[in-house]
Amino acid sequence: MSRLRQEPGDDAVTKALLRLESVSRRFGGLQALQTVDLEIGTGEVLGLIGPNGAGKTTLVNVITGVHPASAGRVFFEGRDITGDRPYQTARQGIARTFQIVQPFPELSVRDNVAAAALFSRKSFGIRDAQDEARIQLERVGLTALAQAPAATLTLAMRKRLELAKALAMAPRLLFLDEVNAGLNTAEVEQAMGLIRRIADSGVTIVLIEHLMQVVMTVCSRIVVLHNGERIADGEPQSVIRNDRVIEAYLGKKFAQRANQSPGLPAAPEAGATLVLNSAPRERGVPSAAVAAGVAAAAAAAAAAVAAAGARAEAGASCVLMGRLPLACVPPRESPPSVSLSSSVSSPPVPELP
Repeated sequence: MSRLRQEPGDDAVTKALLRLESVSRRFGGLQALQTVDLEIGTGEVLGLIGPNGAGKTTLVNVITGVHPASAGRVFFEGRDITGDRPYQTARQGIARTFQIVQPFPELSVRDNVAAAALFSRKSFGIRDAQDEARIQLERVGLTALAQAPAATLTLAMRKRLELAKALAMAPRLLFLDEVNAGLNTAEVEQAMGLIRRIADSGVTIVLIEHLMQVVMTVCSRIVVLHNGERIADGEPQSVIRNDRVIEAYLGKKFAQRANQSPGLPAAPEAGATLVLNSAPRERGVPSAAVAAGVAAAAAAAAAAVAAAGARAEAGASCVLMGRLPLACVPPRESPPSVSLSSSVSSPPVPELP
């Protein structure tokens, strides 16, 4: 089982807030989760990543009681919550957002948030819930739209409303399920600032995310799921260079080729000669940044090389995850193409500046 890592002098992460013991979930013949062991410490900001279909949302659903675990146990603050229903986990301090935001369209923005407060906090009356809604709408920057029908909000505003609803539940553990999906670069930057402020307030956060820029910037630890299994757990820099993680996103053949190549370390020695593609083709660069634009990926690699004082040569293809170069394929070799319709469809797409 993964154990919490605590830096010397770090009092923020002191104990396991959430603990999973061999959690599995099966849907008929589909094994969605396979004996997942995990500990999340109080005060952590943990990134949960993996290819589409890896089991990320299923794991959140099992923890929050939407789907019961087929096997294993879930503990929150030392209490076994394995069989609890969603309203019970909510009242214990676990909240979550949803990938597809579905507010009550005819209710006002304020009343949507007030409904969440009423649902999760037994002692609240309507006035208490409305007061809490005002506080959380100010927190996420939606005060001016408090009386507007939720149906009139843009996607970015609906994402903020979804977050306000979760915060109104006074969570100690908050799951943010792809809260940045569909947002533009400026909106993502604003969302990251908001996530940091929530974490600074003492809320433990699990960020389920495909945007590697967000994960690498906000999270201090990353857990990777693939085919329902936990395949990596550790600091962001080490996880994105993990062989099993590269294989999960880009395939076994490329992972082996990357290992055989000289590689591209995060901080190459000054004067080293590194290669990257100065004129990348749309299907010629296997990269986690395909949909963000391979030209931007190559530019980011060039910047990383220059920052390290190394000399870059044109002709080879560089593979990146987030802003970090992982490996280079020599000019004489043809890297495998990555298609969004392949078995690694929709890999994490970092928003590169």
